[in-house]
Amino acid sequence: MSESILYFIKFGFRHNPKYLLYSIAVQLINSAAVILGVFMPKFIVDELFVDQNSKNAFMAGAVLVFGSMVLKLLSNAASIAAANEKNELQKSFELYLYRNLATCDYENIESPKFYDLKQKAQNYIGGQWGEFGKQLDLVFSFIGNAFTLLSVVYLLSYLNLVIILCYVLIFIFNNFISSRYKRKSLQLQMDEMPSVIRRKSYYENLTKDVTYAKEIRINHLSEWILNQYRCYMDRFQVTTSKIYRCDFLAKLWLCLSELLKLVVTYGYLIYAAVNQGLSAGLFTMLFHAITTFHVTVNQMIAESMDIARYKAYFAAFYAYVNPPKMSEWGSRAVDLSKGCKIEFCDVSFRYPGQETNVIEHFSATIDANTKVALVGKNGAGKSTVIKLMLGLYTTYEGVIRLNGTDIREYDREQYQKAFSTIFQDYMLYAMSLKENICFGNREPSDETVTEVLEKIGFAKKLSTMEQQLNTQIFKLFDENGVELSGGEGQKIAIARAIHKDAPVCIMDEPTAALDPKAEFELYCRMNEIVGDRTVIYISHRLASAKYCDKIIVIDKGTVLEEGSHRELSGTGGVYAQMYQAQSGLYV
Repeated sequence: MSESILYFIKFGFRHNPKYLLYSIAVQLINSAAVILGVFMPKFIVDELFVDQNSKNAFMAGAVLVFGSMVLKLLSNAASIAAANEKNELQKSFELYLYRNLATCDYENIESPKFYDLKQKAQNYIGGQWGEFGKQLDLVFSFIGNAFTLLSVVYLLSYLNLVIILCYVLIFIFNNFISSRYKRKSLQLQMDEMPSVIRRKSYYENLTKDVTYAKEIRINHLSEWILNQYRCYMDRFQVTTSKIYRCDFLAKLWLCLSELLKLVVTYGYLIYAAVNQGLSAGLFTMLFHAITTFHVTVNQMIAESMDIARYKAYFAAFYAYVNPPKMSEWGSRAVDLSKGCKIEFCDVSFRYPGQETNVIEHFSATIDANTKVALVGKNGAGKSTVIKLMLGLYTTYEGVIRLNGTDIREYDREQYQKAFSTIFQDYMLYAMSLKENICFGNREPSDETVTEVLEKIGFAKKLSTMEQQLNTQIFKLFDENGVELSGGEGQKIAIARAIHKDAPVCIMDEPTAALDPKAEFELYCRMNEIVGDRTVIYISHRLASAKYCDKIIVIDKGTVLEEGSHRELSGTGGVYAQMYQAQSGLYV
């Protein structure tokens, strides 16, 4: 049994063995029903036309009818039970899958190869139509057909041994030819399909995603997007045509061999009935047995080829749900009793797949309980420094220390809890306002959350919401939900960071969506809002810089200047030039 099948069976036994038991029961019952339909007509025919005993024929008919009915009812009941248990198994599997993906190293998430793995993994999990556990369904069906085939082969022992040998040879030939074409089909699906499907789906989703709706209409992008979609759809159809051609040739050989089997077997039956005194009942049984044999063998060949397809996807699936760990973190506890002093010591870093460093010999110190601004042009490396500080990337040269200890020696979860962060590309969620701020980690009082919102200037907007903190963000699940402006959304992100109350607060472009007046008011209150926490601002708008204890100017991933606003603004350096240029915009 292949590794791909064993994986799902082991998972099933570990999380919901009842699904496996019900599924096997369904196949055994169905197999029994098929054998009953093949075997019982012999007795009915023989009792009617040989022994001429209508009573026994009636009894045999009753056994066939009622037996088939009972088996059908049992099969339906077991199928429903199996479907319910399968839903439970799917829930366990999805929780396992999503937990792995949500906790895997960030470096994996940003890799294009990871998304190609995702497409292949989805084919393993759900097959062509996205049905969970399709591989196990095929395996159970194959097992059921195997039981049926063994029973039918026993009944066919009445046939000439040469005829049975012909069946075996034709079966081997069918498998060989089908496997050959199926391998070609699988190769196309593995090598060409994932990337094409991912890109085709991206352009398809652009037309559905409300986030892009305004730009598409205002800039009349629909034709351009549809042309891109059409391009990848054409590539998809070319590859699909090649796959269909392989499938057609495999089925053509199958049909020709089936025709040969039918000619040989039915010709033999007619010959035996005419020349060897084959009874009408035995003729009927063998006729049904041969038909069942052909159908069962064809199903098993098709199922074995489909199972082989899943086997080809298993390596990609396993790599997807078990992404490699880019680094090992320690287990040391984080002591925050004396604040958080962060040191970058000669750190260099490049993103995976790139040839040049984006951070080059970067050294800087952020003392505990201070306010620091990282400033620089777009692409200078500011956000990358923050990703390294947060432990999202750990494959760098040099050392980053927290309170004198290499951050990789700490327990990662504990370390990251020391930071509350507003990302430049912050996200709002289709949940209540309160859930967007608290994330369900705690159950604070409404007064606590409202107080945070008032501090960052959201009180006026809050007063207009009928459901107050229970107001749904977006209208995705609630027609009474609210659509927030960019500035309002950014205030929610700031409230989220402040509410977490971590000792280090990182604000990446925290006021980019605010108007100048709101930005000025927020920065005036910021020291009061954050208290004695360490605060790190990342911005190329320098309004925040003059409120900070230290300014670190970054260019091309290295430190150009350090000092306070007063110290740097009088030097005529990069910071002074940037500040003077921006000040002129508000004159």
